[in-house]
Amino acid sequence: QEIQDQPRACRAALQRLDGQREQLARRYPFHRYEQVLLTGCGSSLNLGMIAQHMIAKLNGVSCRAVPASELLLYPRTYLPGRGKTLVLAISRTGETSETLLAVRKLKRQGAGELIAFTCYDDKALVRLADLSLVFSEGEEHSVVMTKAFTVLLLGIAYLADLHAGGANASQWTKIPAVIEESLRQNGERMRRLAQDDSLTQFIFLGTGPRYGLARESMLKIQEMAADRAEAHQTLEFRHGHKAILNHKTLVVIFSSKAERSYLNRLSQEIKQAGARILLLGSSLPDDLLSVVDDSVTFGGRVKELFGPIYLIHLMQLLAFWRAILAGRNPDQPELINRVVTLPGDHA
Repeated sequence: QEIQDQPRACRAALQRLDGQREQLARRYPFHRYEQVLLTGCGSSLNLGMIAQHMIAKLNGVSCRAVPASELLLYPRTYLPGRGKTLVLAISRTGETSETLLAVRKLKRQGAGELIAFTCYDDKALVRLADLSLVFSEGEEHSVVMTKAFTVLLLGIAYLADLHAGGANASQWTKIPAVIEESLRQNGERMRRLAQDDSLTQFIFLGTGPRYGLARESMLKIQEMAADRAEAHQTLEFRHGHKAILNHKTLVVIFSSKAERSYLNRLSQEIKQAGARILLLGSSLPDDLLSVVDDSVTFGGRVKELFGPIYLIHLMQLLAFWRAILAGRNPDQPELINRVVTLPGDHA
């Protein structure tokens, strides 16, 4: 239900953001800072790895995503010698220990202002932040993050574009419609693919903002279905990692225009190893489609930069149906907690 609810949740979030547009445009514009750091754990970190590319490209500012544990243990590695850092802390629950401990340390060391992105109000992260964007539309009962990922990523993309002048405002209403259409057209295809029990491992490949998407896809397969899964930058996969390929492997490639001229060679190498390929992207060329086993092609209604926002639901569905095939509960996976806590967190 939470995967299927993403179009509605995105529309509701956008309506609320539009109502705050003028206020948000004045608060902590990215270009005034030496750098922007995004931090979080698990899915929130993967989200930040996607969003860093959107912020950097739209605002022309140095931006990177760093695990909260890295900022907690090695903060000076990531803080500039001079100038201020804007920290974007991402946590669905607002209670993730490493994120809370890290942002407290950064604030003590004078890093700069903190913007919190979460789905629950009146939590520890909200109380720490200088500005909080609370996306209640992303609230979930499931332990595994699905709907919240899409809504939070959309919210960060919206803010990044707003601080850059709002040139992409027309994009936002298209994204819920693209997800809604894809759920209708591709949901059954993802179920059939997931329930192919000849597959035993999944490899996800992406470059730039699509690398964070590949990591999140890997995490969904691991969390929900406890299947073997890996994520790599697309061309980096050729450097040794491809040795694990076999006829029981599905390789999912999140295609981007920047790397498209190299994908034929990579796809041929994957096929020579006996693995199968699922290609996802917009306006995919016929010569590349002829090499792969299956593809999901999206039109060019939404800019490629924002593609991960409307692509992740397919991999969430893949992981969900893999869990069902394995007889696992995709909402309450074993060994996985909704909130990860550490000693020393006194929220």
